[in-house]
Amino acid sequence: MRIYDEILHAVTDAIPPSRHADDELNCARCTVFPGTHAFSSDDKDEPPAPQWHIRKLNEHEAADLLEKHIDFIDPQDGRSVQCPIRFVNHYRGWNGGTLPKLVAISTLPLVLGNGEILAPRGLDQLRGIAFIIDEKLREHLPRVRNDTKVAEATLAAG
Repeated sequence: MRIYDEILHAVTDAIPPSRHADDELNCARCTVFPGTHAFSSDDKDEPPAPQWHIRKLNEHEAADLLEKHIDFIDPQDGRSVQCPIRFVNHYRGWNGGTLPKLVAISTLPLVLGNGEILAPRGLDQLRGIAFIIDEKLREHLPRVRNDTKVAEATLAAG
């Protein structure tokens, strides 16, 4: 199990292989529902808004994840083979690993109490939040923190 974990832990994707708070393998998944529009009520203007959610991987999805990053070889003839499902299921729920936690998805930046705007690309491993922010919105985020504007906004909301 540790070898699988070391290999998956080394993946450098924006949202790498991860586990939920209860240690099950999971991923961020996007679903588009027809008839839902992000910024317009006119069906012709905007495509349906993507709906992001966390999905715990079933045994087939977990096997696909492992086989994407690990080539399992039959020692007798050297062919690539599928990982035995008993190992996949064991790894799915294994709690001895080092994969980062993915416990939330944010499609908007977060403003922290100190005024800092939190909007990294991908998984913030410290907090377990995957930031999947539309590039049109990301373009308009301030590049530097402005304590004066944050203080003014806080007082105005107050």
